[in-house]
Amino acid sequence: MASLDEPSKGVAFVMMVIAAIGLGTWINAFQRNERAIEKLTIELQYISFTPLVGLLCVLTCFAIGGSDLADELRSLDGSNGRIYLLIGSGIVLALSSVLLLFAIKLLGMTVSMFTQASVSVVLGSTLNYLVERDKSDKAFLIPGVALSVCAVGVCAYANNSRSIQIENEESETVTIRREIQQIPRSKRTRIIGMLHALFSAVCGAAFSPMFSLAIKEHGEPGWSLESGNPPSVLAGVVWWSVGFGFGGSVLSGLYVYWSTNPLNKIRRLWNAGLIAHGYILGAAVVLSIAEICLFVAGSVAGFAASFAISMANPLVGSLWGIFLWKEFVGKPTKSIYAIGAAAMLYVGSVVLIFFSV
Repeated sequence: MASLDEPSKGVAFVMMVIAAIGLGTWINAFQRNERAIEKLTIELQYISFTPLVGLLCVLTCFAIGGSDLADELRSLDGSNGRIYLLIGSGIVLALSSVLLLFAIKLLGMTVSMFTQASVSVVLGSTLNYLVERDKSDKAFLIPGVALSVCAVGVCAYANNSRSIQIENEESETVTIRREIQQIPRSKRTRIIGMLHALFSAVCGAAFSPMFSLAIKEHGEPGWSLESGNPPSVLAGVVWWSVGFGFGGSVLSGLYVYWSTNPLNKIRRLWNAGLIAHGYILGAAVVLSIAEICLFVAGSVAGFAASFAISMANPLVGSLWGIFLWKEFVGKPTKSIYAIGAAAMLYVGSVVLIFFSV
């Protein structure tokens, strides 16, 4: 089995924070390209993005595991059920990411990421706790998850409050500013965007317990699989990368294929230029580091805690949304105060979940 020196719980917590920063940062590259290059949409960029993430994760795992990892992968023939589960977890996360990207287009980065991550924390932490009951103290885990639920309501209020404010303003400057902020223009748009964020959350909540279940020994407390030998974390990440890289490309490719002028869109991606492709590569590097940190930390501290803390990425995404993309400009409003309150709720949630380990 591929060896990996198990980090201490303190190091694992640092890795969770790194994962949260990475998960809240990579989307900015897509945002930049979409605004700098006409019609270079986020789903179009995703076609080349997910294979890069998968490839970088695989290369990193082999750099750590070396020949031992190669030998382990060859010996996993009798664990097909676990392999399929790992590949499926990658596909599910790819679907979650695609849905989140669409939600950002409709709702803006700040509200989309808060809503998606809050619901993911609730569902994902619950499922991860059922898989690994021995690694989390529910006396701290449950209140931490409850604070995340409160953050969902606060984010919904922020979205609604800001939209009403924009609708009540009539100046041309506000109309132009609305284009920049990507704030929803109608109730229907807001509902569609929220549904994308919620479905993204459901998929995002599923991938971590699927991964945890696949690498868990049979007979340990909580849910477990009877068949096959559990792979190491590194081997699990390799198979997860296959699902994520393949699944993301297929999902994005199908969307482009069913849209108008698919060949023109592919040419647009190909001719985007070195700078645009450099941003896509940079985003892939950031996300691959974040995912590896999440998986390694989860194997040490439990995936309920690792997943929950890593999903604090809206604290990062909201800062990008507010200060870089100017989604909430002008004097402080109820929306700004609501986002601040949601951030404090997330901090409290992270602290409680950390002590649950």
